[in-house]
Amino acid sequence: MHSILTRCAQLAVLGLVTVVTDANCQSATREIAAVNTVLDFRLNWMGDATPFNACSVFTAIGAPVDFPAGIQSPLVRGLDRTTAPCEGRAPGVPGAWAPQVLVDSIAVRSETATVYVTVRKGELSYYEEYSLVNPGPTRWGMREVRTWGALREYPARPPAPASPK
Repeated sequence: MHSILTRCAQLAVLGLVTVVTDANCQSATREIAAVNTVLDFRLNWMGDATPFNACSVFTAIGAPVDFPAGIQSPLVRGLDRTTAPCEGRAPGVPGAWAPQVLVDSIAVRSETATVYVTVRKGELSYYEEYSLVNPGPTRWGMREVRTWGALREYPARPPAPASPK
């Protein structure tokens, strides 16, 4: 968030701000605020400490250079890592059940925002949709949470033992 705000301030000082640039700066800040609201709700209201996949958060908020600087300091504990969020990530291994929350997308509008996440716990995965309302320029309030689609994922079967000959 700091780099986004710094870049927006630099453009304003240079007199290069256009309506499009200003909208991009506000949108990025509002997306980060929406993620902070969802992190806060899951950690503090729901009491669910399932870690957020940092790469999915990083990607959803526009890949800021100084990640996780935009995430509020008490909420950073909700990320599964804080440095190099997407480096060294292996693709999901069938049969490996690491619980995590993945931010699928963020849709920010003038007065509302929607954050879609996938929650994986054990062999189940399900989806949550967070509907947010805008009580302030960089704050969001929770309006509604919807949960659906519990899917059972089965681990890969181990190879059959070789028969003795």
